[in-house]
Amino acid sequence: MLSVSADEPFELDDIVVTAASPDTPVLATPRSVSVITARDLDNATTTDLAELLSREANVNLRSFFGGNKYSNIDIRGMGETSVSNVIFQVDGFRLNAPDLSGADLSSIPLSQIERIEILRGANGVRYGDGAVGGVVNIITGQPQAGVQGHAEYTRGSFDSDATTADISVGGRHARARLSLAHADSDGHRVNSASRERDAALRLNLYPLPALELDLRASYHDDRFGFPGPVSQTAFQTREGREGSNSPNDFSETTDHRYQARLGADLNRYGRLTLHANVRDRDNPYVLGYTPLLSIEDQQGEISERSQHVGLEHTVAVTAAGLPLDIAWGATGFFSDYVRRENGTDVPDQSKRTAGDIEEAAAHIIIDAAPADAWLLSAGYRLDRFRVERLDERLVQLYTGTFPFFIPAGAQWQNTLDETTTWHNNAGEIGLSWLPTNSLAAYLNYARSFRNPNIDELALSAPELAPQSGWQAEAGLRYRRRWLEAAVSVFHIAIDDEIYYGEEPSTGARVNRNYQDTTLRTGAELELKLRTLPDLYLWGNLSYTDARFEDSGNAIPHVPQLQANVGLEWVPVPEVSVVLSSSYTGSRFDGNDLNNDLYAKLDAYQVADLKLSWEHRAVRLFAGANNLFDEVYSTVGYSENYYPMPERNFHAGLAVTLN
Repeated sequence: MLSVSADEPFELDDIVVTAASPDTPVLATPRSVSVITARDLDNATTTDLAELLSREANVNLRSFFGGNKYSNIDIRGMGETSVSNVIFQVDGFRLNAPDLSGADLSSIPLSQIERIEILRGANGVRYGDGAVGGVVNIITGQPQAGVQGHAEYTRGSFDSDATTADISVGGRHARARLSLAHADSDGHRVNSASRERDAALRLNLYPLPALELDLRASYHDDRFGFPGPVSQTAFQTREGREGSNSPNDFSETTDHRYQARLGADLNRYGRLTLHANVRDRDNPYVLGYTPLLSIEDQQGEISERSQHVGLEHTVAVTAAGLPLDIAWGATGFFSDYVRRENGTDVPDQSKRTAGDIEEAAAHIIIDAAPADAWLLSAGYRLDRFRVERLDERLVQLYTGTFPFFIPAGAQWQNTLDETTTWHNNAGEIGLSWLPTNSLAAYLNYARSFRNPNIDELALSAPELAPQSGWQAEAGLRYRRRWLEAAVSVFHIAIDDEIYYGEEPSTGARVNRNYQDTTLRTGAELELKLRTLPDLYLWGNLSYTDARFEDSGNAIPHVPQLQANVGLEWVPVPEVSVVLSSSYTGSRFDGNDLNNDLYAKLDAYQVADLKLSWEHRAVRLFAGANNLFDEVYSTVGYSENYYPMPERNFHAGLAVTLN
């Protein structure tokens, strides 16, 4: 989606900040890319990041409870495995956790975001492990010179309140931005209440003209209820959809993230960037609450301590008369991960899984312009992944002799201790042809990989191994001052795709590799059009055929058809009306690999409306989501469903000071 004011055409100079050259425009990029701008965020009809992303072509929402928490995004038909096959980055910080929880989208308030890039398909050279279906690259707002501020309050259905505040101050050599946010809601179901608190501080220092230091610290704290699924029968009534079979289950998260990035302009020797990221995350939870035990004796907890370091050097050179843009770099990732279950310290009951991850990688990307209208891009990545996994149970110790045993404390005892090392690689080559300043055609071939994560290793088949795949893509882009259009076609093949399913030899459900190659073939069409100065229209259509190569069965949870349309009307300069509608086709149940065990999930269509009035520093807005009260679920397992919010409303006030 691209929103523009009544007198503002499409911008033709958007760049992809993650290309080899920092000046590569979207038009010349040899892959499918969508950009969501700051103005798009302001005019969005939804207040949720996950919902916003799902309005883009071939981006499918998978949400368990509505909202951002426990929602993930599927790009190009990854289906059930999308949580590990789609990568989220925030200012270069990898948001995906080293388990099956994926990226916590609730930890990134929309108010902090300035721009989002969606890169579809395999992007393993730059992003590495798991960049299979696509990458969502989120860029937050930079501190600005002078003094600027923004505050916003929103009130909505389900007794929801949200407040955000940002202030930016800066001069020639130093700039800072502080962002605060909180959101509370009773939720649309029993035990779906939520509480979120966020804070972020960003400091930019310019000690020398050619030197920049970017320091960032962010804090996220939340508590969410787990209402769980409802049966097919309960799903048919409002009372059943709003109910819960797990009224006491909950999850809490505290997430600290720290980033430091040093950039040096080396003049004709290019630019050197060094970065270091640290994450400290704790997630206590209760699933399957019983009144027979105290909370402490049934609580589980996830703890993650991760560090990521890296460097990248970009330089423009000429070789044999051929201009080249080269980006090469190396990264290291280190994570200590612990999952505790059945209480954190209950003898003969508690158990824990610990994972020590070490990953090292190096990559190179080269962009060349062999002729005026051509751009050739190629890249390669080497990756070494080592994981040490330790399973333990807490055992009660005794002293004395029978029958006079005396408890003598408890001790953690190993049940499994193993270390595994894998070596992987990724590669890509792309070619763009730009016969005019407004038209481009491209071809792309890329290889990707994904390693098993800690959760998958904790309950796995003995032969569980990394997956590997390849993708071929072709596309056209057309961009004029009042029109933007793009079409792409793709084919993805993955060998040994990792999934959670039944082990044929034992019947047990474990994480294992598909024996059958998985295939995804599809196409995406995007159109953005301003027919009149005060009217903007946009739409996209996606088709994805995801199935197993040998059996021909469809991959669960992947809709073949998706479509989104919208309009923005500015009847007078102070007023805007935004209307959008999304359609998602039917798809097979998440536990129906044979395509004949359970009823398919119904197709659904959702419409949203937003009205805004803006005068100088003040903006008033009101919106309605799920305007026609559609009853739907984005996921389902064995005909148990997770109802999404029905018709709801919100209104708010925003004030901006410059």
